Amino acid sequence: MNLKDYQHIFKLDPAKEISDDELMQICESGTDAVIIGGSDDVTEDNVLNLMSRVRRYAVDCIQEPNDVEVATLGFDGYIFPYMIQSKEVQFHTGYLFEGIRSYGHMIDYSSIQWVPYIVTNDKAKVFHAAKCHTVVQDVDLLSYIDILDKVMKSPYIYIEHSGDLIDIERLKMIKEQVTHSHIIYGGGITNERIAKEVMQYVDTIIVGNGVYEDIKSALKTVKVIKSK
Repeated sequence: MNLKDYQHIFKLDPAKEISDDELMQICESGTDAVIIGGSDDVTEDNVLNLMSRVRRYAVDCIQEPNDVEVATLGFDGYIFPYMIQSKEVQFHTGYLFEGIRSYGHMIDYSSIQWVPYIVTNDKAKVFHAAKCHTVVQDVDLLSYIDILDKVMKSPYIYIEHSGDLIDIERLKMIKEQVTHSHIIYGGGITNERIAKEVMQYVDTIIVGNGVYEDIKSALKTVKVIKSK
């Protein structure tokens, strides 16, 4: 799995309802992949249920496990977030360590991506769950960017602004700072206009909550990628 091959990804929450018709529209929309992951009430059962439904279609299916207990075999790939701002080691290497310790003998390592996240929305659930340092000041945000891009030379940087849309000027600033990493962005992309604006400054967009708020508008975000 190479996330650089993806421009557009839909993210589905296994704890939220989605009809068969809506799922068909998502999977046949032309999106590059579907990520299955969430923060609350995620279980092995609801992950398996949603994965089996997505598997009816040809689209790549990726899991973003929030706990080793819900990590499930059968996905095309796995994203393990590395929360660089977190004060808790569990959100750095903890979940990945537990996964490899338990399932290392059966893992296809080419299917795993350890992806650094920068959480820019201090109101997001994940910001508080991971006990993140704030990046309200641009100097702090750019310092984390430089650590990942210039020091660690990370293939990816995921800008997570879950629950809202980031100030586009901050995305522009990030784009101008990055020299190496592939920029992934998720948060507040609910329609074609926003997707088009965001895609000027990132390499991959993640459309998540918009699916559950207005699926017709969310589906149109794929059109922006096709015309890019």
